[in-house]
Amino acid sequence: MLDSHKAPYWTIVEGLTFVKSVSAPCKTIIFGTIPTIRAQRVLVIAALEVADRVIFVGSHAGHIDRLRRGIGTDRLFGFQTTYQASQFVDSDEIAGE
Repeated sequence: MLDSHKAPYWTIVEGLTFVKSVSAPCKTIIFGTIPTIRAQRVLVIAALEVADRVIFVGSHAGHIDRLRRGIGTDRLFGFQTTYQASQFVDSDEIAGE
């Protein structure tokens, strides 16, 4: 499922609920710019509960490496540009995703 429209932060909970209910061999969630690092941290924890991979794209994505090390996961990724994220997803495609 692709939802590429700008949405308010509070609607993300509904999206995560939807992803949780979907049956798929692999689930990847990609977030754009999240306004604060604190909000990003909350989303990381919630998204990792429902998805196999979580990707952040945008100016705050640089904080993801530190957060990934802090929580000890290899399922969290951050990219500064959509091009970088697209290249990663294309190169790391998972069958049935």
